[in-house]
Amino acid sequence: MAATPMNELTPFVEGLCFAEAPRWHAGRLWFSDFFHAQVFSAGEQGDLRAEFAVPGSPSGLGWRPDGSLLVVSMHNRCLLALRGDVLDTVADLSSLTGGHCNDMVVDAQGRAYVGNFGFDLYAGDAPRPTRLLRAGVDNRVHVAADNLTFPNGMAITPDGCTLIVAETHANRLTAFDVDPTTGGLSARRL
Repeated sequence: MAATPMNELTPFVEGLCFAEAPRWHAGRLWFSDFFHAQVFSAGEQGDLRAEFAVPGSPSGLGWRPDGSLLVVSMHNRCLLALRGDVLDTVADLSSLTGGHCNDMVVDAQGRAYVGNFGFDLYAGDAPRPTRLLRAGVDNRVHVAADNLTFPNGMAITPDGCTLIVAETHANRLTAFDVDPTTGGLSARRL
């Protein structure tokens, strides 16, 4: 096989519909494909593996310190945990969301920060502000921040002190300080 020139792009994996929420874990790239309603992983050489199906379409992924994988069920607006081969609902987010749930990031303590659309994108509604939710290690759900426009694409800095949220329909990145004890957010800034 001939070597690929450095300036030529080659597919890593193919056959996906809409892959998102990438997370590196245990030597594999994990991600959701919400139109296939599956969570997949791929090794460094692109060996694609279907891991499990998610009712209501998967979105954000993250691991808790106990090794359980958390996954957001977009349309069902809930947070699920995969323990072994069992996928259980650990938190119902529906009463606090303004639309489908989407990306998520899990901190080192196991707290999950979950975004949502804030409006019905598929019905053509106009974007409107919504909340960022936090599911604690006890799975109780709290409003972590409000007045965000389509919070998506989140990351926590390596020191665990800052949460950064991409506000998709506002074209901005918003940062918060993270309280190490409670997971509360403060010092909101662009």
